[in-house]
Amino acid sequence: MNTDIKTATEHIARLINAYHSRGKNAPVEGLIEMRIKLSTLVFYVAGVEADAYEDFVTAEYNRKSKFIESKEYYVKSGESVAKAETMAEAGIITERKAETQADAIHKRLQLIRLAAKEVLDCLNQHISNIKSEKRLEMTGQGSQHFPAT
Repeated sequence: MNTDIKTATEHIARLINAYHSRGKNAPVEGLIEMRIKLSTLVFYVAGVEADAYEDFVTAEYNRKSKFIESKEYYVKSGESVAKAETMAEAGIITERKAETQADAIHKRLQLIRLAAKEVLDCLNQHISNIKSEKRLEMTGQGSQHFPAT
């Protein structure tokens, strides 16, 4: 995996761990700062995920086209279609490996982005709830308000 991506995913993990350990007690300003950092990292990972998907599609195309070319070559050389397919399949091991690796990188980035997006959604809701509670407290309707006796 690219060093920049590894750094970005490690940074996402650190932010999520910080939110997990301090989330309930963190001031809203700290949560907003976390949200900004996490949202920019999610955007960055989404861009890299798109590039990884393009790499996967290219690797898939390369494998399929080499298979077809090889199969046609063996059929023209007099082999049966079944034997030509088997021989062509044996000749694309490197391309299949490259395709599988590209797919794995794409899926990994997709999972990281989706998981980080879930945490970002939770963080947004948490910030919204804190702001609502503060607004209610300011108008004397919040949970911290005690009626005069």
